[in-house]
Amino acid sequence: MKNIFWFLNFILIIESIYGNDNIKKNENRNNSEKFNVDRTNGECKFMNKLMNKEESNDCCGDFGIYCLDNHIDEIYVPRNCIENNTLPSSVGSMPYLTVLSLKECELIGEIPKDIGTLQNLKEIDLHYNNITGSIPTSIGNLTKLERLELENNKISGSIPKEIGNLTNLKDLILYNNNLKGKIPTTIGNMQSLKNLYLSDNELRGSIPSEIKNLTNIEVIHISNNKLSGSIPSEIGYLTNLEMIVLDNNTLTGTIPSSIENLTKLERIYLTSNNLDGEIPTKELGKLNKMIRIYLDDNPKLYGRFPKINFNVNNQFKLGIECNITNTNICYDEKDKDSRCTYPTVHYDCSNCQNYNISTVVDDICRCNEGYSGAGYIECYTEIPKTNEDPDEEDPDEEDPDEEENPNEKENEDQKKPDTENQNNEGNQENSTGTVPDNDLNSGAFKKLYNFINIAFIILTIIILKI
Repeated sequence: MKNIFWFLNFILIIESIYGNDNIKKNENRNNSEKFNVDRTNGECKFMNKLMNKEESNDCCGDFGIYCLDNHIDEIYVPRNCIENNTLPSSVGSMPYLTVLSLKECELIGEIPKDIGTLQNLKEIDLHYNNITGSIPTSIGNLTKLERLELENNKISGSIPKEIGNLTNLKDLILYNNNLKGKIPTTIGNMQSLKNLYLSDNELRGSIPSEIKNLTNIEVIHISNNKLSGSIPSEIGYLTNLEMIVLDNNTLTGTIPSSIENLTKLERIYLTSNNLDGEIPTKELGKLNKMIRIYLDDNPKLYGRFPKINFNVNNQFKLGIECNITNTNICYDEKDKDSRCTYPTVHYDCSNCQNYNISTVVDDICRCNEGYSGAGYIECYTEIPKTNEDPDEEDPDEEDPDEEENPNEKENEDQKKPDTENQNNEGNQENSTGTVPDNDLNSGAFKKLYNFINIAFIILTIIILKI
């Protein structure tokens, strides 16, 4: 009888501990859920209004809306997605947002300055819309931003100097707009930058020397603008640079000899400028990864094209295309074999259009006065294609004469992620909701609580009978 008494006391103690703890956990969880749901509903109200849906709609279950911890985390909503096709100033009501992707939505109007309040943003993608106005200076508040895509809009004004605050930015893509003014010197602060696309605008002035700080940059694409001045010698600091496109500007001066430091450089486009002086043959010849050199339509540029040594083991497709029309650069028949210095069973190199118009002076092949250069120099090896060949049927590898837009030609170099499909599976649970661990735990406590109550009743009946 005494043992039964102590056993009942033990059960009562366990019941008290687990029962009270369970009640407290449920109260806390319910209060927390109510708080978070209220917050989510506030964000959803904005999205529902924006997308012309019922105010009570659970936006976290909508296509392209991903939620995390009961907050809207990412928005990927393409094509005709926004009511009235405008992005309202109340966009700032989603403080937990990390991705805003509204590409091809036919958006009109300006980018609201309140976008600067979304300080958790890592990606903005508003490309292929009809956005007007200028880039708001508040963009400089988004210090976590890693990708900014505003290409193919009608954005005007200058690039704000505040953009230099985006020290985590890796991709700045602003091509095909109506941007004017100079490239801000603060761009030198963006030391994480890998891809810079500013082509097809109306930018003026010189390329800032502060560009030397962009030591992680891989692509510089600033063609079809009105840039003047010389190519800064500081470009030699950009040792990770793989492609530089500066064609169709009004650049003057010589090609800097510091280009020899760009050992990863594969493509250089300097077509249709006012460059002068002798091309740095020796320095360009050190760039063994080079596969494209375009210097045509620079009438004051002269000299001898470099020999390019290809490393067969590191190249799937080897080639050198030197577009030198309308320049004072040419070479004669006997010079043909010097164009291909790598082992090969087949190559074909063009020769001068007319051997009588060239003159060798001081071992430099020049065209006589009034004549232009030789057109293409092409040297290709025949290497079997593999499934891993990045150049196989690659539209980026078209000849420049066939290219309408260099920006489209180098899409692969942009390394743009497919944001429509990205994270669909990984975030599916967030959009539909999952059962938190504490729900499972509280269920176990409930079972234990019920078991203890039943055991207590049974033992009480037994004692009374005794």
